Amino acid sequence: MGPLPQRFDVPLGASALWVHLYPHDDSAHWLEHFVRLPLSYRWALTQRYQLRVSAPAHMPADVMLHVQAPDPLAPVSTDAHPCSMLVARISAHATGARVAPHGRAHSWLTRAAEATLGWAAPRARPAPTTIPIDVTFERMYLGFIPATALSMIVTMLGVLTLFAIAWVPLRRALPPRARPF
Repeated sequence: MGPLPQRFDVPLGASALWVHLYPHDDSAHWLEHFVRLPLSYRWALTQRYQLRVSAPAHMPADVMLHVQAPDPLAPVSTDAHPCSMLVARISAHATGARVAPHGRAHSWLTRAAEATLGWAAPRARPAPTTIPIDVTFERMYLGFIPATALSMIVTMLGVLTLFAIAWVPLRRALPPRARPF
């Protein structure tokens, strides 16, 4: 299983939220343990990262993400890997997108319903001041396979292998296809 997204409540408006992101991958260096590669190959195969941001669709907002590496003057250990941490500034601005009313919205039937059943309408809620945003910072294997997809790929390969093993005897046991005239 790959890294789980981190949830942040980002304030709507001019203020922004600064977050420190680390790739949460338990098997981060599995390839390096099995295969000894030069640093340039290791970088190409295992040291690429992806940053995914998702916001709820029912809360219309524009999300802006400014990503930067940590301060290069900060002391770093000699065994540190590139992209092992990112600093991100996440800001959100409400767009207020609304559904346009229908052209016949003010018919006599609509006015009658509002007059008789207006008390049953839900109470108006204040606009939210924050928006929940999920951020996933994960490793990319071979430069294009996200860490979250590795377990799915292994499962699919196992299922396809079992299907291929079961298909050969099953195909021999089935009668030949009827041929068209």
